[in-house]
Amino acid sequence: MIELLKESSLFGGCTPEQLEKVAALCERCTYPAGASICEAAAPADHLHVIERGIVELSFTLTCYGATQQITTDRMGRGDVVGWSSFTTAGTFTLSATASSDVTLLRILTADLDELFADSHFGHVVMRSLAGIIAQRFTIMQRMLIDMLQDRVVR
Repeated sequence: MIELLKESSLFGGCTPEQLEKVAALCERCTYPAGASICEAAAPADHLHVIERGIVELSFTLTCYGATQQITTDRMGRGDVVGWSSFTTAGTFTLSATASSDVTLLRILTADLDELFADSHFGHVVMRSLAGIIAQRFTIMQRMLIDMLQDRVVR
């Protein structure tokens, strides 16, 4: 478990002692292919670190009465799903679905908040979280630019 946390995009910069504390908070969960892991707009009180399998992130787009699920990213080992649980909004911004059989480490963010009382630990994790958010924002920005360029070309 500690090796996975060390590989993760969120906890990779933590010390071995900090990783041990996080590992103590983890619960291993499994989902079959096609299962919903979390839904956009649902209450967010936990996050997941992917141990095995692929998770798709998506949102529902409704336009002119038609509804379509738009996949924004595919995540694998070490990636984090559910960073929205750290925000004051308290809801997931995207849905997450198991594309294959998936094993995840589930961590309640309230438990992590207690660990963040150590300012160094909190700083390291929040800096990593900012990088994850920036990466997801860039993906969404590229998708929007592509869509707008398609409209301009027509």
